[in-house]
Amino acid sequence: MILGRGRRQEIITASGSVDGRLEIISVRRHPTFVIDEHASRNQVRCTFPDNWMNTVKDFLGRRVMAEGHLRYRPDGTISSLTEPTSINQVPEPTRSISSLRGTLPGISGDLSSVDYIRLMRSGTSRG
Repeated sequence: MILGRGRRQEIITASGSVDGRLEIISVRRHPTFVIDEHASRNQVRCTFPDNWMNTVKDFLGRRVMAEGHLRYRPDGTISSLTEPTSINQVPEPTRSISSLRGTLPGISGDLSSVDYIRLMRSGTSRG
């Protein structure tokens, strides 16, 4: 638990992963790096073992996915990753997003895209 402005707030923790660009490496006190999360631009501080130093240096400036024990802020964003179990570089996409259009032609049948999305959001099935 942490104290916050006159009331106690729970610290939420879970096992999980962080995806983003590895931006900063520090060896002050404990080796850490910072991941700038891909989707949210949130900065997540990650500790790592000494024997990962060469790997972490190789990934500097690249998109990575790190797994370990996550600690969340009260607003639901990730603040840190500890006890890491793995770090891997995320490969660059081989196709652009625009080339993926129409990968399921005919999925809406005779419905317009608006009607099809409305049907999907309603939770009813087409058959």
